[in-house]
Amino acid sequence: MNNKLIWLSRDVKDDLSKNQKKVLQFFRKAYKEIPLMSVDDVAKGTGVSPATVVRTVYALDYGSFKEFREDLQAYIQENVLAWPKFEKSFQNVNETSASTLQRITTANIRMLEELQNPQTQHSYDQFLGSIKKAERIFVLGARSSKAAASYLYNLFHQLTKDVAYLSNDTDRMYDSLIDITKDDIAIVISYGSPYYATSTIKAMKILRDREVPALLITDEKKNPATLYATHVLYLPILCDHYTQIAVINIIDALTTDLGKYDNTQKMNRLHRLLSLLKIESLVTDITDISNQTD
Repeated sequence: MNNKLIWLSRDVKDDLSKNQKKVLQFFRKAYKEIPLMSVDDVAKGTGVSPATVVRTVYALDYGSFKEFREDLQAYIQENVLAWPKFEKSFQNVNETSASTLQRITTANIRMLEELQNPQTQHSYDQFLGSIKKAERIFVLGARSSKAAASYLYNLFHQLTKDVAYLSNDTDRMYDSLIDITKDDIAIVISYGSPYYATSTIKAMKILRDREVPALLITDEKKNPATLYATHVLYLPILCDHYTQIAVINIIDALTTDLGKYDNTQKMNRLHRLLSLLKIESLVTDITDISNQTD
């Protein structure tokens, strides 16, 4: 860590004003998102003026907010997104299971807290607006992102018939891509810096060439798929273990908001599906079991 970034780990300025300390606390909490934010974004996130944000940056020995962001981005690239950090999570063989569970849980909670910032909210709202306007929704995710994409598809499909899962099989994926129109959207998950599935990047390019809106969930601005995305939702990534909990959290929120939109129709579909599952004995209703035993 260079000397300027020492503020990430400890207090270095005793003469900061109350509002400047508030900005510094925000920088520490959301440092992975700062390279994607503007001065106005930080001001909105902290409730202070843009001038206070700039003065705080000056107090940290930077000549401009741009220089501050670039220095922070370089640090993230070198220390947070590096693959060796992920590998190190398996090397502490003497760690107890209780310690592992506590460490992973604490880190995941911290990651979820980092989602609460103006930039993420803005991108989320863009996603939601596009989803509500689309005639059909197509979902894609390959390799480590495949499970999250499947989870998104399964939740959405319980609420609407107008959703499809793009297969990772190359031939079948292309068969589906030619059916997508400008009135549809694609939600693409490509999360796992620094390695991204080539098939996903190729699919994104095809979508762009066909002028199909593509919503990309990723963790890195350098992901080539961002070049072809209509909207991008950048999520944090941890350096000490692999997790998709941030992606799952976004999917849960999108599903909740989708269910609120045209609520009556979606609830009717959900109830019809549940009734069919019960009739075919494909689910067990534990409330019925409880009633029978009472």
